[in-house]
Amino acid sequence: MSSKAIAIVSVSVLVIVCFWFFYWNAPIAKDNLEFQVVESKFPLVNKTASTLDSDIVENQSHKPIESHILGHEDLPTKLPIVADKKDFVDLEDAWCIPSDDLRIEDQDFVAALQNDWMEYSGVAYIKQNDAVYDDDQNHPNNVFVAPYQEMPIEEIKDLTLLGDKWAMIAFLQKSTMDYRDEQYAAAMNLLAIGASYHAIEYLIISELASAKTSFRRTKTLDKSREHMINAVAYTIYGLNELNISALTAYAGNISQDELFQGVLNPSLTLADAQGDISIRYETLLRDIKEARQAQGISPQDPPEEVKKLFARDIASFKFRRKEAMEQLYTALAPSHLSTDNTECVDRHINNLRIIKEQMASLK
Repeated sequence: MSSKAIAIVSVSVLVIVCFWFFYWNAPIAKDNLEFQVVESKFPLVNKTASTLDSDIVENQSHKPIESHILGHEDLPTKLPIVADKKDFVDLEDAWCIPSDDLRIEDQDFVAALQNDWMEYSGVAYIKQNDAVYDDDQNHPNNVFVAPYQEMPIEEIKDLTLLGDKWAMIAFLQKSTMDYRDEQYAAAMNLLAIGASYHAIEYLIISELASAKTSFRRTKTLDKSREHMINAVAYTIYGLNELNISALTAYAGNISQDELFQGVLNPSLTLADAQGDISIRYETLLRDIKEARQAQGISPQDPPEEVKKLFARDIASFKFRRKEAMEQLYTALAPSHLSTDNTECVDRHINNLRIIKEQMASLK
């Protein structure tokens, strides 16, 4: 082989490897969250601290999640190995990937909309312990919660009772067994005001943890099934609010936890549960609506442009956590999802599949 041919092959390999590295290391959601345990209130299935498994109680650290929706990263599909160059389209037309489909000024506009939605949704991560000296890159929007992160938790709790949005968000990220009722109330209040990102994550993790605890105590599936139905109802709500934290909390943990891969596998516990999940989801919507009416709150709807960006997160989980996502979509009623942009999701998945095949061919 000539030196020119070797150089061409080397460059091709480098391009594919760099593309693969960039795609999988773009800030998408980490799905290795550890469980937090709180009182379950939806429905009312309460536990005292003495009934909780000690290994779960001790393992409550709340880790920041990196997500595509946090980093404004687009799929870099301009590389010829993935997609041909396309003409730009207008924002009002059909598009999926800003860096491929939109002009620079429209990309900037979409990024600004995404920033606004992140702030409205309450995306902000506190820094705890030694992390207070970390760079803000792994703690998106820390500026909003920085004033609370070193406060005594009692003071943060008092501020949540006054309706301080960012105090409530910081409060949910604090590990505590003393204020479970207050944290649950803060989470539900955040749902009412539209700041659902951390609230929905907290509620899903709590239900999954309670499902595990119930099984360990009773060795039966009845209570665990109730908690998992609740978790799916919360997940549906989170998806409709464009919260990638919902999939991180649900699909990430379902995919990696031994109990959820075994006896609590959703294929078993959620078999024929679609009707029950629909009832719980509708109950959740009703409760949030009533809370908003009582407080005179008019919620914002997610911008259509940000919904299109969210397709990349859905695609990533469908590609990387295929079994958990198939189980989730089997359990829920498709009519409840308002953010499942099938065309864009399929396009992202196809890109991922092509990249994977390109990498395999180099081995």
